[in-house]
Amino acid sequence: MFILHAEEMNKLDEFAIEHIGIPQCVLMERAALGVAGCILRQFDNPSVLVLSGPGNCGGDGLALARILLDKGIKVEAYLIVPPEKCKESVQKEAEYFRSFGGVILSDLPEKTYDVIVDAVFGIGLNRPVKDAFLTAIEWVNSKKEKSREHVISIDIPSGIHTDTGAVLGAAVKADETVTFSYLKPGLLLYPGRDYAGKICVSSIGIDSLDVPEIKKNVFTYELSGTNEDQVRLKKRRPDGNKGTFKRILIIAGSKEMAGAAILCSESALRSGAGLAELYTHEANRDVVLSSLPEAILHTYADQEMNTDGKALEEMISRADVVVIGPGLSKSDYAEFMVEEVLTKCLKPLVLDADGINIISANERFKAFLKKRKEAARITVLTPHPAELSRLSGLSVSELLSDYERYVKQIAEEYGVILVGKGATTIVSDGKEVYYNLSGNDGMATAGSGDVLAGMTGAFLLNENTCFDGVCKAVFVHGKAGDAIAEEKGHRGMLAGDIIRGLKLLEDQPGKHRE
Repeated sequence: MFILHAEEMNKLDEFAIEHIGIPQCVLMERAALGVAGCILRQFDNPSVLVLSGPGNCGGDGLALARILLDKGIKVEAYLIVPPEKCKESVQKEAEYFRSFGGVILSDLPEKTYDVIVDAVFGIGLNRPVKDAFLTAIEWVNSKKEKSREHVISIDIPSGIHTDTGAVLGAAVKADETVTFSYLKPGLLLYPGRDYAGKICVSSIGIDSLDVPEIKKNVFTYELSGTNEDQVRLKKRRPDGNKGTFKRILIIAGSKEMAGAAILCSESALRSGAGLAELYTHEANRDVVLSSLPEAILHTYADQEMNTDGKALEEMISRADVVVIGPGLSKSDYAEFMVEEVLTKCLKPLVLDADGINIISANERFKAFLKKRKEAARITVLTPHPAELSRLSGLSVSELLSDYERYVKQIAEEYGVILVGKGATTIVSDGKEVYYNLSGNDGMATAGSGDVLAGMTGAFLLNENTCFDGVCKAVFVHGKAGDAIAEEKGHRGMLAGDIIRGLKLLEDQPGKHRE
């Protein structure tokens, strides 16, 4: 499923009106019918209040009020500003509603409704909410909190920035949002995602139009709560062997961080890697051998920090994918290992955690990243916002204020596939962008990123393209966490549970498979 920004959605509407010849009133009618269907599927003869603003979204709301009234539903409307201050389309819809016997209230009512429809602002809002609009939004939220009216927002909750999910002073807290044609970033990024409630995408009959100015390069695999666009993994060869499914080298763990190395290695094997070699500190030998005997183990000692790294170079040369960073520390030898893989790994490379931190603190290493770009070598970075802040020099709050833009920008600068981890993870190669909707708050736990790093390496081995493999790794990582949450709940989830969640996905017939 694709995602459009506000400007792109407006261009789609304009193209339908100006080039195809579909009247704006027809698009409004289709939008209103979609919202009406959403209401009537859930409620039997509800009482409805529609709050309309002066723009096209307000027109959608008044068209909805007329359609519901025609079906015998008790519906009233409140127009936040006088009709003469509204767009012509809104004025016409107000006239049509009154012609059907509809009542447009002059004040916000005191009584209770089954459903309140938020048609105050559409997708074009880009300034703080104030005056009568602020009063109306606060009124809706108060009514919802006190008397539990069901709130449905049209297109996006009023007060949410369409492209960033930011709250512009105040915003409607909807139970559900009916958006049109495509998802919008503000419905998927927090805090907007928290305000949107359940999301329904309703067609208004222009979804398939090919508009030259719109490049549909932002997408997600599925809409939360549905089975749409579920990921399909590349079919595994039934006659394959461990060599067929390739070799991954994982450079992870330090004296105090054996767990990161184990979690990363096990998740790689559980995600389809044929062989996993683990290079870690010798202090981790016994715990690795006892907990993950399937891994091929190599260790280094403290005194090896001044060696020429011949053994490491050989491991790098025979690997099909290299993952470095989980629990690595920022020691001198860790820096040496990062430099080795940056300069000598010719295959896809995944950098996580301390691998990213080491690069962030060293301009020479940043230059190595850009040289990999020039050589067209695949590099994947999997930072959380604090790690991405160190790499970019931007504050965490600045990054999250426009996460998609910065993830895409940094990916392009360094020539990497960047996994901007978060409640809504965003993946970009500088051109395409993927929003991930799977996963839950239980996964905000130590080691979850180590599991993702191992999965990412494994998916790079066995999917059709590297970008596709990274996106699928992120998606399946989240779905594994969702499977565990469904079985055991969110609270108390451990990173190792996410690995066990992969098995639960395999046990669900027909899902997330070839």
